[in-house]
Amino acid sequence: MDFTIENTLQQIMAKAKENPENEKKVYQSLESLLRYLQDIFFETTIEPPNQSSSNTVEPKKITKKLVNYDDKEKAKEFLEEISHRYSHSFSQPELVKFATSIGPKHGIFISRDQKRNKVLITLWLKSHFEILEQELGEYASTLQKIEEPALIAGK
Repeated sequence: MDFTIENTLQQIMAKAKENPENEKKVYQSLESLLRYLQDIFFETTIEPPNQSSSNTVEPKKITKKLVNYDDKEKAKEFLEEISHRYSHSFSQPELVKFATSIGPKHGIFISRDQKRNKVLITLWLKSHFEILEQELGEYASTLQKIEEPALIAGK
């Protein structure tokens, strides 16, 4: 008896056709097996990239690698500056909301990583501050107006 994959699959298919009630289950099992075998095949045949190669592709989640110590310091200084100027300490969600709503009006867009990292969104805002300065002031004043009733109610 020959135990190749092809012969085994043919035997399974023949059994499935004999009993139509189980045919759907057999097909689902075979599809699952095929996906599993393809995964194993691709894992073993695709070579990992050479570490010494200069043109290696970085993983998508590189946010932490993008932010170095100097960037953190620059972002911190800029946040302190605008917090002092507008009397409001901006949170990351506030900065993202501002950037996604006002930025496109000026043809300026933020990346996925910038939306997810306060240092990156702060550096983005710093690089476009001359264009967005007036809108940021208006945005800060509306945020303060929203916070004032909450502060009064909390007393």
